[in-house]
Amino acid sequence: LLVGAVATPAAAGLFKVAREVATALTKPAELLTQSIYPEFARLGSTGEWSAFGGLIRRAAMLAGSAGLTVLIIMALFGKPFLGLVFGADFSAAYGALVLLVAAAVITISGFSFDPALYAMGRPSVPLRVNAVVVLCVYVPLLVLLTQRFGPIGAGMAMLASASLIVTTMGYWARRELRKRV
Repeated sequence: LLVGAVATPAAAGLFKVAREVATALTKPAELLTQSIYPEFARLGSTGEWSAFGGLIRRAAMLAGSAGLTVLIIMALFGKPFLGLVFGADFSAAYGALVLLVAAAVITISGFSFDPALYAMGRPSVPLRVNAVVVLCVYVPLLVLLTQRFGPIGAGMAMLASASLIVTTMGYWARRELRKRV
């Protein structure tokens, strides 16, 4: 809605298509988040902090590698994909799609930080980080960049906020883990 209000309804439609495709890529990460938490809880309760940190790193590398593969595929074949699935007019969403997929890859690569912080007894950190970044970074950038660049600007805002969220969550996970090691 905000993209449509700031830019045009056509820009909002292009952004919506790109966002739907990119969001579909993050669904497996949501399942992984739920499945990895019990392992973090087990490692944390037994004080196996070295293994805990190793699990964070392995999860990030595995998810990031898979996401990077998808990003490369989307960069190479995204425009024909959009044209084939949504119609030729939606090929214009390609730039936003690549940026949103890049943001999804960053989010996916940091999927383990959230359950790790929960398992370390710091559930407020992910909530606060997300709230602060969305309100103070994403929304202002969304308005400014969408006014200037349309759907691509909205993709830039998403990429910037995803990068900041994952970086900040990684910092907090590392900080909390160091306290325990």
